[in-house]
Amino acid sequence: MNYVAFRFTDNDYHGPLKEAIEYIVENRTDELTLDSWREFALRGLVAFDSLRRIDNFTLEHPSSYKFNARKYFEETLVVSEVKNLQELGDSFEGYVFDKNTFLVFYQGY
Repeated sequence: MNYVAFRFTDNDYHGPLKEAIEYIVENRTDELTLDSWREFALRGLVAFDSLRRIDNFTLEHPSSYKFNARKYFEETLVVSEVKNLQELGDSFEGYVFDKNTFLVFYQGY
């Protein structure tokens, strides 16, 4: 397989997802299984999403972040491996890691 695809249709979180994937690519020490890619992407997504909300209000009112981000991300993120980008189809929206060039890029409409 040439690509790892991270399908995530909620574009409010595309920034943190891209940051998470790029961090994994830069810091992994060996080849990852598909389950490992997904787990590390979920951890990174939660972390980078939390970091973009750095302000005093968040510390003083932790309940302002009302929903369980990890649960939502687990329910929404789909990670798959494909040989070519056409396998993703026209409705794919998210990020792709190219295993040959080590680039992470947006794929969608």
